[in-house]
Amino acid sequence: MVDPTSPPPAMADASGAGGDPRLELLELAWDLSAHLSWLRELGVGELPCSPPAIRPPSKASPIPTRAPAPSKSAVVAAPRAPTITAAEPTPLLASDLSQLLEEAKACARCSLSKSRVGVALGNGVARAELMFVGERPAVSGDGAVQLFDDEVAALLDKMIRAMGFEPAQVACANVIQCASRDEPPFETPAACRALVWTQIALIEPKVIVALGKVAAQALLQVSTPITRLRGEWQDCAGIRLMPTFHPAYLLKHPDAKRQAWNDLREVARALKR
Repeated sequence: MVDPTSPPPAMADASGAGGDPRLELLELAWDLSAHLSWLRELGVGELPCSPPAIRPPSKASPIPTRAPAPSKSAVVAAPRAPTITAAEPTPLLASDLSQLLEEAKACARCSLSKSRVGVALGNGVARAELMFVGERPAVSGDGAVQLFDDEVAALLDKMIRAMGFEPAQVACANVIQCASRDEPPFETPAACRALVWTQIALIEPKVIVALGKVAAQALLQVSTPITRLRGEWQDCAGIRLMPTFHPAYLLKHPDAKRQAWNDLREVARALKR
């Protein structure tokens, strides 16, 4: 039995050209065990074991426009909303993320700016094929501004790793940039739209994952519930967008983790992970 908490022996210690096959097998088993541990924490209790159909490789396989039909054992979901095409907004003229941060700090497009304690624009990743967009920054007990609170950030990191990425490889942002202890007024996501779309234009992701109702509705400009949006590919100004549940929701409703994992698995497949 491989202990996932203990790293495998270093491959450099193996003798002979090409290394000891037993150590290579042990390392593969350890990697698999660690990956399954992440999946268990996401609430995934089983994985499909039927092999995928063999098909010729394609250099330009398109991202699927709809998720594959669920297996018979999957939970029956509510009827889905039709695919939505969001119009492309007009971004600001910022040439990089640092310039955009200064614009966000001076923003007064809505009343949330009056109670703003800080701004969290993103996680600093300037170019990425995958981008997660959440709701708004968090304010810790000591007044520090964070992109997500500690629990949400920890779960999101596990979700990202389960998809085959490292957190430093993906971009993260929120549709609302101002951190405040007050609840954002209704108009705030629309007021922040130019800011978040300038981030998207600068980062140039291939796929966006919208975390939760506020992010999905703001990016797609719809009022459709997240329970109907999630799991279906959407066209967001020419970028593929997958809505799913926010990690904060998953922390309160662990039974929804399986549905969120199904959504993320579709994204991982689209990006060939």
